Amino acid sequence: MDLQTAALFGATGGLIPDVLRAISERHQPGPPDYLTSWFFWVSLVLLAGIGGGACYLLEPQTTISALAIGYSAPSIISNLLGTTSKAPPSASQAKGIEAKRKEREIHQVPYKGPIAVGDLLAWWGR
Repeated sequence: MDLQTAALFGATGGLIPDVLRAISERHQPGPPDYLTSWFFWVSLVLLAGIGGGACYLLEPQTTISALAIGYSAPSIISNLLGTTSKAPPSASQAKGIEAKRKEREIHQVPYKGPIAVGDLLAWWGR
């Protein structure tokens, strides 16, 4: 597969999530509100460009792999760029977490091993 065809299929793969979303809303009366937003159309072109660009760089050999790369590239890039390190909890949050842990410990029944059938029947007969 040449690079231009791979990029075209990658761009198509980048459009798949929005096409699926539009299909899932086909029974709603009237067109969805987001179709009139310029932000939607700009982001749609951007997603197609990211999918096509990823396929151009990765040079897939089959149509299915080009579609898969185009579909997954926007998600992978947004996850990579959107990750932040998680800050440790503040003192008040730590107290709340500790209180919830202690509350769970209070309500737990200690494990006494497997339940015998006789024990279960005796409990059920209470």
